[in-house]
Amino acid sequence: MSNSTEPANSRCKRTSCNHEHCFSQRPSITDIVILDHKIHRLSAADYATALQETLSEYEVSLAQTAAERKQVVSEATVVTGYQISEELAESTEGLSFFICPFADTNRFPIDTLESNGVTVESATGFQGPNVTEQALEYILTFVCRLDHGWRQEQQSTWSHYQTGELSGSVATVVGQGPIGRTIVDRLDAFDVTKSAFDIRRRRAAQRTR
Repeated sequence: MSNSTEPANSRCKRTSCNHEHCFSQRPSITDIVILDHKIHRLSAADYATALQETLSEYEVSLAQTAAERKQVVSEATVVTGYQISEELAESTEGLSFFICPFADTNRFPIDTLESNGVTVESATGFQGPNVTEQALEYILTFVCRLDHGWRQEQQSTWSHYQTGELSGSVATVVGQGPIGRTIVDRLDAFDVTKSAFDIRRRRAAQRTR
């Protein structure tokens, strides 16, 4: 296995850093190891197979036992899995990346990994489309008063009631992370005035039709 010649402190230590200059300084990927954990009820073996088919130029292996995990983490360039213990994180001398296949990184020993020069990446934003569609379903349900119709059906009654229309209204989205931005984009199809507030930057940005 080849080791990077870049000094450890030349790479950005920020979690999930996507800066262009950081990518240019990243070492070559030589080995990808998958820790044997089920991820959203999906098999780690299937995950390994999919990665190997997609990244055929790299060696992808599945660490199934505690002994295998301890050995490969100390040798691999990239490790991915549902979790990594503090003990394993301390033995990441040759590791460059730890990839978690979901958005949250709070469960990981971030300080230990970063102190060893390991960049932690997440799948932040991957739930944007499905969460956005569900949010729009809720909006349309309340605007069109579908819940009122459902209650009437459950009660075996029927009476006329006024429904609403999303077009021409104002929609405010609080938060402009990957999901918030996707919601704003999806609202384009409904002819609404969009007001988006970015909490992280403490500023409001008005987006008009």
